[in-house]
Amino acid sequence: MGKVKVLEVGDWCFCEFRLRKIERIEAGLIKSVSDGCISFGSFDLNDRCFPLETSIKLISDEFSSIWQEIAATKYPQTAKAHKKLVQLWAECCQVHDEAKLKEARDLLVKIKAASTVLG
Repeated sequence: MGKVKVLEVGDWCFCEFRLRKIERIEAGLIKSVSDGCISFGSFDLNDRCFPLETSIKLISDEFSSIWQEIAATKYPQTAKAHKKLVQLWAECCQVHDEAKLKEARDLLVKIKAASTVLG
């Protein structure tokens, strides 16, 4: 892997598997990003922001698709599932690990099964 690009205000990045623009950085910590319609902020988004790279886009597309399927179910713990999915996505982006992608797919299968039971 090559040198990691340092993200700056105004840069586009992937954050929680969505394309977003960095709005604010303080003391080296990404504080706020936006997709152009909605701003999203936290104390530190550095662990959830990745540069525009083809491999990260492909990983993000896959996770976004999985998330859309989960969000469409009647699964009662959607927020918990989203948090786990974002964690897996970030780990996958860091190391480009196919096992993390499989883990996300398995999570989707479990959630689909649970939501079928829920009716």
